[in-house]
Amino acid sequence: MGGSKLIKEKKEISVYFANWNLDRLPAEQAGEVAGIPWDCVTNIKHAFWQVTPADGSTETSFERRDRGDTPRTEFTIQSMWQKYDMEDLMPSAIDPSLPRNHFAQYALFAKRYPDVEIMLSIGGWARCGYFSEMTYTRGGRRSFIQSCMDFLKKHTWASGIDAGKLCIGTPFYALAFKMKEMNPMQVVGAPCETYRASSGIVTERDLKEFEAQASSGYRLEKDGPRWQKDMDFDDGGKGWHLVYDKEAGAAYAYNDEVDSKYYKWFLSYEDHLTLQKKLDYINDTGVGGIIIWEVDQDTQDYAFMNQIADHLLR
Repeated sequence: MGGSKLIKEKKEISVYFANWNLDRLPAEQAGEVAGIPWDCVTNIKHAFWQVTPADGSTETSFERRDRGDTPRTEFTIQSMWQKYDMEDLMPSAIDPSLPRNHFAQYALFAKRYPDVEIMLSIGGWARCGYFSEMTYTRGGRRSFIQSCMDFLKKHTWASGIDAGKLCIGTPFYALAFKMKEMNPMQVVGAPCETYRASSGIVTERDLKEFEAQASSGYRLEKDGPRWQKDMDFDDGGKGWHLVYDKEAGAAYAYNDEVDSKYYKWFLSYEDHLTLQKKLDYINDTGVGGIIIWEVDQDTQDYAFMNQIADHLLR
């Protein structure tokens, strides 16, 4: 190591515990929570729970979308193996004084090993089916968060998530879709021809050019380190149109110029105003920070990186 000294820090040993193995594996082989080598781990991820509609409906998000139904707005989390997690009251094969269900054993072992974090894993491979529908509306996101909070209040042995370790994500690129039809009155949610309108990446540099060419939209101004909305404008022409959705805190753009190579394009992207909202949230809530994909997609003068640094580092 070139003579440099290695700094020994506490390392994490994080393991998944599969809740479906209670009747499949011997108790001592981690079929039961009591069979986990607790003195060898620092973090246990209990797998899996899933997101489900709170009204008990089972139709898929794709079925609802294809029928033109509105997305559901109430969701909850539930165990994929309710019996194994909470209901099985048969005695443990390791400690007969305990029920063998997982949550009863977590409650005891969390006291024996208070430094071991126990976290809930939600989703897992094929069990992410309702995630996109849940995140689509504010109500869906709010109900999911509330369901997670209710879980943590009920099961106090669960570690939850340290806010200081959370990072908000920001893209330095746009998601570009090509709509089947161009209807300025129905842009959001319009059927699309392709998932990606371009094989290339629409970066913040490209977006800066599109914003400068826009026929309608809004202008931003910088007041000290803060970005804010300055004025709306409408030149009455065709081309790029910029929209800020105040309720969603999101920016998007569409192009209605028939002769443009970008005709019928819909872009969802980060601008200085939407990024400002995220930076305010980070500072207001005390979460860890921000993570960016990716640094080379910023403007030539690194306007977005400087905006981030102004609020989080300087």
